[in-house]
Amino acid sequence: MKSRVLLVFPAYDGLLSETPPVGITYIASYVLQKLPSSQVKIIDCSKDGFSEESWLKELNDFQPDVVGISVQTLNYPSARKITRVTRQYDPDILLVMGGVNATLDPEECLKHCDIVVRGEGEKSFLEICQGAKWEDIKGISFKNEEMIQHNEPRERIKDLDEIPFRAEHLLDVKGYKFYPSWNLIGSRGCPYACTFCCSPLVWKRVVNLRSVKNIVDEMEDLQAKYDIKHIDICDDMVNISQQRTFDICHEIIARGLHNKLTFACSMRANRQLVSLELFQKLKEANFIKVCLGIESASKKVCALMKKNLPIADVSRFIRLARKANIQSVEGYLIVGNWGETLWDVLKTWRFAIFNNIEPSFSICTPFPGTEFYRLQKSNGYLTKEPDWANFNQYTPIARTDKMSRLQILLVYFVSVLLCHTLLLIRTRKLKYGPSGLLKSVFARMTTVTRAIKSLYHAA
Repeated sequence: MKSRVLLVFPAYDGLLSETPPVGITYIASYVLQKLPSSQVKIIDCSKDGFSEESWLKELNDFQPDVVGISVQTLNYPSARKITRVTRQYDPDILLVMGGVNATLDPEECLKHCDIVVRGEGEKSFLEICQGAKWEDIKGISFKNEEMIQHNEPRERIKDLDEIPFRAEHLLDVKGYKFYPSWNLIGSRGCPYACTFCCSPLVWKRVVNLRSVKNIVDEMEDLQAKYDIKHIDICDDMVNISQQRTFDICHEIIARGLHNKLTFACSMRANRQLVSLELFQKLKEANFIKVCLGIESASKKVCALMKKNLPIADVSRFIRLARKANIQSVEGYLIVGNWGETLWDVLKTWRFAIFNNIEPSFSICTPFPGTEFYRLQKSNGYLTKEPDWANFNQYTPIARTDKMSRLQILLVYFVSVLLCHTLLLIRTRKLKYGPSGLLKSVFARMTTVTRAIKSLYHAA
């Protein structure tokens, strides 16, 4: 049995995160519940950075039996450094990778670790720690002599209430810049199939839910233990149905948490999923921010990306949210998608100008395994080893069928300028004021500068 478990979230290349990791905190709480005699530690390199010296000190101090690494595309270079240093320190430490990137590209990850956990990780990782035979563990991949063996997928956990609350006590909660805000997950999965998104690949378009009581129990626990002031519900869409969203709001209000906390969430804008009454109830429950993925105002581009969201529904969503006096309505928009021309981008800019949203632009990134990635690969636009550190949504990874990398970058640059011009106009009356806006502009201009540098070096 592997009783000393070290879980790590690798650093992003050149960036520090302001928010806590989610996946490994659930893994930690599940292992501690099922193996109470085990010792579990979490290292969040995305907050504190990574150096070989500090990692070696962690290994020497904790002496782990197993190191579990949560891998996203952007932190994959740092994950490889962690495995290399760990191998040099002690080749007998079991190295396990999980997370989105490991799920979508297990063969790549197995170049640097012993086992990859695909998809939902709690039960598979627990069985690894319990010392089960690798051949018998569902949902993992590993090297069997010179061949890679992919065991059959593991069934999803249908009742998410059986997973204990995240192990926040293993994190420096008050050390995050995000604090006194915090995030939680109320569901896993999304029923839609957008071509640029990893969610349908990881969760297979099946949505599993926590009970409303369990979600609000965690909100209450976070507020009581850590004096949290704001909670961001990080589901793909909190309004998987209107009734569920009403129920969450009712439970928050019944416990008086709307007087202690503010809330934010992401929503889907399709007509059947929103109503004025829903936004009014969100307002009553003290939801101060709602976010929605718009992506593009071009009907053609939305069809190509399988967005399945009429732009008229988006306009209605914004009108209803504003009518209910929701403080912040943020719309996510992307440029550089497959089939998108400058004319399509102009339609998106026009939509952002004439609809009262706070727009947030990014570049469409071809994450491994997505349909967008396959399109670029099959058309010869991704021909060399990816520079994983550039999968950051502000660097054009490759050209598309309609725009060059330079055109995508220039369109993004103008989009960011437009975004902040609109924010200056629309948030003048809000709490962050001119100084906060200038800081935001400077921070985003820095990302554009990085993008220009990366394009120059890639040329």
